[in-house]
This record gives sequence, C-alpha cells and structure tokens, in this order.
Amino acid sequence: MAPNKQPVTGTKPRERHAADVYYPGEIEGLREQQRLRDGIEIEDATWEKLRALAREYRLDAVLDLA
Repeated sequence: MAPNKQPVTGTKPRERHAADVYYPGEIEGLREQQRLRDGIEIEDATWEKLRALAREYRLDAVLDLA
C-alpha cells in the first residue's frame, strides 16, 4: 500500500519562525487571486501618463477614464 500522502501546506500547525512551503506556481496563483480581488497598485505618475495617452487617442470615454 502507498503511504498516506498529505498536502504540502495547511495540514499541520506551523512551527514558530517557519516559512511556508509552496509548490511551483502556487505563489503566482495566490498573487493573481489577490490582484483580481484588490486591483493592481499603479503609481500616480504612471496612471496620469496612461490617462493622457487615452485622451490623445480619444479612448478616455470608451475606457471610462474621463
């Protein structure tokens, strides 16, 4: 019989000062979920440049950036 396998994360209490263990791609998936929920932070200067480009190409109304 195969040994009882358990998931890598979340099954046992964490040791004090122990780092989480992630499988490949898990951190990226967690970040994607967070960004979908909270949005992506963009510096004000960058956001203003994007809004200016949208105005220049007359896309500000289409993109609701007016």
